[in-house]
Amino acid sequence: MHVIGCSGSFAGPESAASSYLVEEVDSEGRTWRVLLDLGSGAFGPLQDLIDPADLDAVIFSHLHPDHFLDITGLEVFWAYHERTDLPQLPIYGPPSLARRLRGVMDRHDDLPDGAPAIPFTHHALHDGLQFRIGPLEIETGEVLHPVEAYGFRITGADGAVLTYSGDTDACERLNELARDADVFLCEAGYIEGRDDRFTGVHLTGKRAGEAAAAAGARSLVLTHIAAWTNPVVTEAEARAQYSGPISLARPGTYHPLTAAAVSVVGAGV
Repeated sequence: MHVIGCSGSFAGPESAASSYLVEEVDSEGRTWRVLLDLGSGAFGPLQDLIDPADLDAVIFSHLHPDHFLDITGLEVFWAYHERTDLPQLPIYGPPSLARRLRGVMDRHDDLPDGAPAIPFTHHALHDGLQFRIGPLEIETGEVLHPVEAYGFRITGADGAVLTYSGDTDACERLNELARDADVFLCEAGYIEGRDDRFTGVHLTGKRAGEAAAAAGARSLVLTHIAAWTNPVVTEAEARAQYSGPISLARPGTYHPLTAAAVSVVGAGV
């Protein structure tokens, strides 16, 4: 799993907003590439890592701008690419994704003559949805956030599990998705004491650590930490609750998806 962007709530000075690339090789040696979210500022660094034309699907956890807004650049890229044989790209998200995209692009249903066709096929998410993209099996769970939002349990060909929280506060559905996960990519957007007036929005480092411990996750990667937050505080909160390996998501790093995947490798994004 490559971290493209990990800044919480908006793109920060050191990172784009949320976006993560999952790569998995199938039994025939083909590499499948699935993008989890494409938040504000993330489409640029994505192009430093791969040719976006090599994507097989994009999955959006929810429709706050810091998780989906750079779909606008991806749409232009995909629609006007010099390769004319690009298939429509599958995108998965809440049911209102297509309408939201039309709105932000100021586009009506009828396209002008000569305009390229919409380059995406839309698949609506719902709680309990299970689907496959190449060798990846994906389970969807609705989590606790002010808008319709989902977390994901992604199982690779060798049985290794990545859980991505999306944006959520503590909830049992998140713990279910993270059960025995090899890598638990978990948001920790708030700080205990500082953000107590907000409920049902984000986890703190403490609550992320509690979720990882309750789920028996094998490693925890903390993400979605806003630019105004000291990540050292977030990590300390999590370590007080969870005894397994913890790392902070950083743009350009790679987290192997295996049972022994506690190392973090620089990726030069």
